[in-house]
Amino acid sequence: MFRGVLPRAIFLSILTALSTFAQPSALLEEGDIVFVDAQSRAIVRWKPDGTLTEFTTIPISGSGGTIAVDSKGAIFALMNRGGFDPAALIHRLNPETMQTEPITTGTMIRSAGRMIVSTDDSHLIVAGEDRNFLRALFKVDITTGVQSVLTTNFHSRFMDLVPAVERPYLVARAEGGKIVVVDNAYGHVVEYNEEGTGRRLIKEMPYPFLPMGLAVGNGKIYMSGMNLAGKIFALDAATGATNAVGDGSLLNYVGDIGFGRGGLLVNNPNTDTLVRVDLETGAEQVVLDAYGAPRGIWEFAPQIAAPRIGVARAASGFAISWGDPDGVWKLQSSAKLGSESAWGDVAAPEAGQRNVELSFEGGSGFYRLVR
Repeated sequence: MFRGVLPRAIFLSILTALSTFAQPSALLEEGDIVFVDAQSRAIVRWKPDGTLTEFTTIPISGSGGTIAVDSKGAIFALMNRGGFDPAALIHRLNPETMQTEPITTGTMIRSAGRMIVSTDDSHLIVAGEDRNFLRALFKVDITTGVQSVLTTNFHSRFMDLVPAVERPYLVARAEGGKIVVVDNAYGHVVEYNEEGTGRRLIKEMPYPFLPMGLAVGNGKIYMSGMNLAGKIFALDAATGATNAVGDGSLLNYVGDIGFGRGGLLVNNPNTDTLVRVDLETGAEQVVLDAYGAPRGIWEFAPQIAAPRIGVARAASGFAISWGDPDGVWKLQSSAKLGSESAWGDVAAPEAGQRNVELSFEGGSGFYRLVR
């Protein structure tokens, strides 16, 4: 889909070909930020030129009231009607009427925190609980509206001492068909496959961390939260190591987070602002004012027809080729992942050619095509 602070990139993979993705919808265009304003209850689009558009309002109760976006730009709304018979309602925004329309009439999901669209755009993954207060990750088929339980495997231990039943609240997609879930009872960060299997506890955040936002990209898991000295953390999914993000000049209180405008966008509910955190320098800057408690912050990057990549042996090492009739892609290399500044351009091929021959003497390196 989109997600992440890397440029539009296609990473090279030996002996694999990249598929062609669907074209973007007319509702969202490249670089658009879309979120829910939890005060006005409006779904808001914020364009790169600064234009703000409120599409519609949705019912919000408690921590419910968020959105998810698929690879074509369709917007799905997670609503909570509250009252004595609460239910989490799943709707899709109709781009013609600008009104939300239900995709399911089921009421299996009683309450929910956040949701995402699956990698193949076929279903939604919702973190919440059912009408019997059973905590679960739910699967909602986008075509049929059928609701089902993806997994209830949330049993762990708190501080390695006592049994704990986690409360899935935040969910985000990660690379390799993985999803990351954060619970708001014990601050556990857990990884699953999109099928709800392969559970792995990545990290237990220090007590009494209260998670507020989650975004995965640039090789890291980013979380915002309260009750600790730091307000935003970057977590290494492989090692479990964390480090504070941001310089702390603006974010003394944090809400939801999402990638956008070349950095990490963080809601500051105290000042009704959206703050951009530069992930290289940590600098914090107000980029949007007068919107209260944005939730479900997404930056849309349309999936495009990607070049097909070929890798073959060559006299000096190996040769990389790709089909690019418009000449809009360029090759970059890096000795490591995780830092945007580590990438550099590889010498461009001769005019009219789309082949680069590279020498290789051992070790490892990474290559990508960017627009």
